[in-house]
Amino acid sequence: MKTFSQFVIEANKSGDSSLRDWFAKSRSSDGTPGWVQLGGKYAGKPCAKQPGQKTKPKCGSSKMKAELSDKEEERAFLRKNRQDPNPDRKGKAKMVATEEKDACYYKVKSRYKVWPSAYASGALVKCRKVGAKNWGNKSKKVEESYSRIQSRGTTYSILINWRGQMLSVQMFFPKFTRPTKDEVTFEIRKIYPSARVLSFNPSIKDPTKPLLYTGELS
Repeated sequence: MKTFSQFVIEANKSGDSSLRDWFAKSRSSDGTPGWVQLGGKYAGKPCAKQPGQKTKPKCGSSKMKAELSDKEEERAFLRKNRQDPNPDRKGKAKMVATEEKDACYYKVKSRYKVWPSAYASGALVKCRKVGAKNWGNKSKKVEESYSRIQSRGTTYSILINWRGQMLSVQMFFPKFTRPTKDEVTFEIRKIYPSARVLSFNPSIKDPTKPLLYTGELS
């Protein structure tokens, strides 16, 4: 099980956001830099068509490959070969979506401001395991509780230094007067012993970051 600090750090990581990132950081199973093949007999091999390969390569970053389940990877490969069946076709590359835009895709994407990201990808995998109808129900209840109590206080975005790491968290105070730095430090140290508060300012709740409450959820 992840500790709260690991959750915070993960929540603040950004995924590769450009083709340059994906190409530069990707490595095939033999160490060749660049995109790799997804699914099929040549999964993990360099994106270029391999000797004896009779199928159209479906390619992505090695990071993408790691985040896809075996079934998702195979579906992406089969979808590519259905929509672009001629392995010897010349001309402009035909883009075929790696992920199926199912109910989970739209539901998860609607809840994350940063898309794509490692955090959102993890949520998508979890959603597909339990189904779109079941995923996020607990989070929805928490959001409804937050909506009820936000008229009684203020959410603050807080930047802290903890064990040499810079972390950003959110904290709800059930009052409208600005808390003192000592009050914020006292609450933060319940989770992060010896943490040092660098700054804190009122903010709109960000669903991509953990939220701490100094009051009761009712």
